[in-house]
Amino acid sequence: MLRIIVVTASGSDSLATSLRKAGHDVSLATNYHDALLLLATESPDLLLSDLRLGAHNGLHLVIRHRNTHPKMRSIVLSDRHDPVLAAEANACGAIYATNPENDRQLIDLVKAAFVENAARRWPRKRPLDPLVAQIANRSVRVLDVSYGGVRFETNEADELSSAPMEIIFANSGFAFSAQPVWSQPGPVGSRLYGAALAGLTQVAQQEWRQFVDAVA
Repeated sequence: MLRIIVVTASGSDSLATSLRKAGHDVSLATNYHDALLLLATESPDLLLSDLRLGAHNGLHLVIRHRNTHPKMRSIVLSDRHDPVLAAEANACGAIYATNPENDRQLIDLVKAAFVENAARRWPRKRPLDPLVAQIANRSVRVLDVSYGGVRFETNEADELSSAPMEIIFANSGFAFSAQPVWSQPGPVGSRLYGAALAGLTQVAQQEWRQFVDAVA
């Protein structure tokens, strides 16, 4: 069970209700100032906030409480994908995501916040040159890589399997196994994914690190 603060300017309690059904302890704030009061009195595991909160936004909450709640994970939700805001959220240590379409996507996002935090023992690196890979006979664009995993974008809106997958980098012939940990709608007609290394031997992990250093 996680302690979660949900901040939504819409007044809807649907996210809070879904998280409670999943067994989590949830507090709900419907504006920025109520969220400040909750964060002053509670020690949540996760902050899940709308991006737009009137004159403020969810990233303001993340930035303001990085020092007072250093172990708190953060997710900021928006109605559309914005690469600039996504980069800003990433720099703040938060996940930027579009509003989940169903309970499964919501729960996957919550899981991703903790998997991502573990993976961020190593910084993400953007490829120096465009990097394309093959997954399940689909061509995907690699957004960034780290010693712990990879983020990529497909040109198809349908979701890949949540089972471990082989990612093949055609130019180099390098391949490795990864476990998808989250996905979300991207720009029109695309989908974004985050995947963590899965089942690699110590030798394969070292080869992956060398590959990351070479391409980014």
